[in-house]
Amino acid sequence: MISNEWRGILYAIASGLFFGGIGYFAMGVLQADISIPNMLFWRFFIAGLFMTVISFSVFKKLSYRDLLKSFLLCAVFYSSSTAFYFLSSTYIGTGLAMVIFFIFPLFVILLSWMFYNQKISTVYYIAIALILIGLVLLSHNTEIALDAIGILFAIFSAVLYAVYIVASKKQAGQLNPLLLTLMVCYSCSLVFFTASIFHGSFVVPQALYVWGHIMGLAVICTALPILFTLYGLKYISAAKTSILSALEPVIVVIIGVLFLEEAITLKQVLGIVIILAAAILVQCDSLPFFKKHRRL
Repeated sequence: MISNEWRGILYAIASGLFFGGIGYFAMGVLQADISIPNMLFWRFFIAGLFMTVISFSVFKKLSYRDLLKSFLLCAVFYSSSTAFYFLSSTYIGTGLAMVIFFIFPLFVILLSWMFYNQKISTVYYIAIALILIGLVLLSHNTEIALDAIGILFAIFSAVLYAVYIVASKKQAGQLNPLLLTLMVCYSCSLVFFTASIFHGSFVVPQALYVWGHIMGLAVICTALPILFTLYGLKYISAAKTSILSALEPVIVVIIGVLFLEEAITLKQVLGIVIILAAAILVQCDSLPFFKKHRRL
């Protein structure tokens, strides 16, 4: 029988893998002149419909007060993090935005210490340092622009997502992850529907291929990875879950090579190896040496 620890690890890894396809499917929607707010509405709304179907059997276990808290949490923090990330990408490029966003595990560690007095293994800091090095290598040939506003947006995105992860860690032990995922999807769809209306860009896509990309974005890259993240949080720490999610940019590069005919360089291969090494290293936090070297 697989242990709860490894069950959580596998869920966290699966989350990072599934999130990695966001760029591929999102580009297919945006190239059809669908605005970012409108794309995000359809992304989360379709994901919500999917989650409604697979969550039907657990509706009888609803705790309306807890679900309302989850709905508001996601509407404020998850949707804001998503919006700031896309805004940041328009200012400084996806490469730099991704590198800055993936400092969010540091904020997860800080928040876990501040609110839950959680001690963090030294191995986590080493893993985060390796991840940042790997991300820099992965993004070295992408368009990067230094813009203070874009950098600030990326930092906001990282902080807000860290708050969501830490808060969700507590909720994952109280509510079924299926219902929590449902709340993420519908709260974000409401936020981005409102944004697209005010932006004056709400449309119903007509082309079949656009709907294919929306379905991929909603189910494969939204509903499933969010669900896997919440299941991961149910079994392992928020810090470990967030660090393992760094596998996402590795998948982004691999998808670019396989489906978008993008070239891969030796530096990017090295970046992938370093990030994978960090993901393996974080599993060493239970070794006696690292147990003796707790921080915070």
